Amino acid sequence: GLWLYEAMAGRPFGGEVRSLSAETLRRRFPDFRKDGLRGALRYVDAQVRYPERLVVELMTDAVHAGASCDIGVRVEALIRDNSEIVGVELSDGRLLYAPLIINAAGHWVDQLMQRSESRARPMLHTTRGSHIMLPRRAGHPASGLYVQARSDGRPFFLIPWGDSLWVGTTDIYHEQPDHWYATEEEIDYLLDEANQLLPTADYKHDDIILTRAGIRPLVRKSGPRIKEGAVSRAHQVIGPRDARGEPGLINLLGGKLTTHRSLAEETVRKAMKILGVKRSHSTRSKSVVLPELTDADRPEGLDKTLFERVARVYGPYGRDIFDLIRTDESLAAPLVEGLPIIKGEIVHATSMEFAATLDDLFARRCMLTTEDLPWHERTRELAEAVGELLHWSDQECDEQHTTWLKALKQH
Repeated sequence: GLWLYEAMAGRPFGGEVRSLSAETLRRRFPDFRKDGLRGALRYVDAQVRYPERLVVELMTDAVHAGASCDIGVRVEALIRDNSEIVGVELSDGRLLYAPLIINAAGHWVDQLMQRSESRARPMLHTTRGSHIMLPRRAGHPASGLYVQARSDGRPFFLIPWGDSLWVGTTDIYHEQPDHWYATEEEIDYLLDEANQLLPTADYKHDDIILTRAGIRPLVRKSGPRIKEGAVSRAHQVIGPRDARGEPGLINLLGGKLTTHRSLAEETVRKAMKILGVKRSHSTRSKSVVLPELTDADRPEGLDKTLFERVARVYGPYGRDIFDLIRTDESLAAPLVEGLPIIKGEIVHATSMEFAATLDDLFARRCMLTTEDLPWHERTRELAEAVGELLHWSDQECDEQHTTWLKALKQH
C-alpha cells in the first residue's frame, strides 16, 4: 500500500518506504511499549503546520484576484424562482442574485438546503474527529507515528508539532453542526492510547495543552448507516443535471485540505460548463513560488528571534508585516512583553486579513494560541493591548475579551 502511495506521488517505485524490524524499533525508540511490537514501515510525508494560515492566505489571494469577501455574514437561505435557485438571502438582510450558486458550506451543506427547502434529503454523513496536544517528552520520537489503538484497533496518529505532540484522531457521528469540541470520553481515549504506546510518558489530564475537533462532511450513500470509519472520504460535485441536483445550484460534498486545489478546479470546470464559458484554466501551470525570507528581509529594529517567528508563521507573506514596520518602527515591538508576537502582526491581520475578533487574531492569524506558552494567563493583557492598538472603547474591549474566553473554554 505504501509503495503504491509513493508511486502515485510520482516518486520511484518503493520511494522512501523502508521496513523496520521490531529489534530496530526497540533500539531506535526505547520508550515504545515492548509487548505487541511487531515492526514498522517508514515513509515520508508533508506537514501543514498552520492550516488556518493556509486558508487565510487562499482567501486574501482570492480577494486580490477580484473576489468579494464578507466575513461573519451567514447565508440564511437560497432564493428560489419556481424550481430554480437564483440567489441567496444573507443574515445582514441583503439579497444577492447570480446565474449560478455554489454551496461550498462544508458540513453545513445540508443545513442550508433544509433551511431553504424543508423537504430536502440529507446528502452528508458528518463525523467528528478530535485531537489533544501534549508536551513532547525528551527521548520521544521526532517523527510522526501511525499506529493501531490497543483498545479498539482503529488507527491514530502521534504527530510532533514543534515542542509538542498532537494525538488523534477519533471518528464519531456528529449531529450538531454549530457546536463541536473534544468530549471527555474522547480525551480519555486519546490520553490512554498515548500512554499505552509511550508508557514512560505517564501523561495526565493536566499535561494537555489544547484540544481540537473538526467535522468531516462525508458523502451519504443510500442504505442503512454504516460504521464511521467505513464511510468513503471521496468528494462529490453535484450539478443541476446530476442525481439530487437542482437548477442554478452546485453542491460541493466532502473534500479535504490536501485535495482543495484539484477539488476547486473540478468545481470551477463544472460551473463554466453550466454557464457556457469556453475558457480553460489550470492552476498547475500558473503556480507561483514566492521566495523564502532571509535575514536580509529583517527590518532594522526587529529582534532576530521575533523575525524568525514571523518567518515561520507567515512565510513569504511576512514581507507585508515588515513593510508596515519600515513605515512605523513601533510596530516591531512585542504586543505584550514576554510573548513572541509583535504589534505589526495585529495591524496586518486586521487591515489585510479580515480579522475582526480576538479569536480571529490569536487562533487563526497570529497562531499564538497553538503555542505552548503562558498566553492563557494573560488574555486580559492581550485584549487591552489589541484594544489600544485598534482604538477600541473599554466596553468593546470587555466584550471582545468575554467572547474570546468563551471560545477558548472549548479547547
